[in-house]
Amino acid sequence: MGGGGSKAPFSNTNTDAASPEKLPPLERLPPARYGKHITMLSIDGGGIRGLIPLVILESLEKKLQDLDGKQARIADYFDVIAGTSTGGLIAAMLAAPDEERKRPRFRVQEITSFYKDHGHNIFKRPSVRTMCYPSPTNTSASSLLCLW
Repeated sequence: MGGGGSKAPFSNTNTDAASPEKLPPLERLPPARYGKHITMLSIDGGGIRGLIPLVILESLEKKLQDLDGKQARIADYFDVIAGTSTGGLIAAMLAAPDEERKRPRFRVQEITSFYKDHGHNIFKRPSVRTMCYPSPTNTSASSLLCLW
C-alpha cells in the first residue's frame, strides 16, 4: 500500500529496509488450559489497594512454585490476564515477557515490591489545595466540595 517498509500487525519482524533489526522469534507456549475451559485472571483496580490482590497472588505463586518449581509464574496458569485501572497495570506486568520473549518477566513478589516502593509516588492522595484550587488540566467533581 505505499512506499517504504511497514510492520505487519502482530509480527515480530520489522520489514522496514532502513531498520534491519530483528526481534527474537515468538515462542508459542502451550496454553494453560488442560481441558475444555479457558482460564482467566481478572484483577480489580483501586489505586494503592492493588496491593491486596498482589498479596493473594504472591501467596498463590509461592504455592505453585512449591508444586511445579521455582520458575513457575502466575502467567503460566492463565490463558487471559486482565484488569481495570491498577489491576490492568498489574496484569500487564504479570504478562510482560522477558528479554528472550519466552517467559514472564516478573514474579509477583517483584511487582509487590514495586508497589510498596513506588506506590506513594504513583497513587498520591489529592490535597485540600488541589481539590479546592484545581489546575485547568486537573478539574474534577471533587472541586465542587469547596463550593459548599
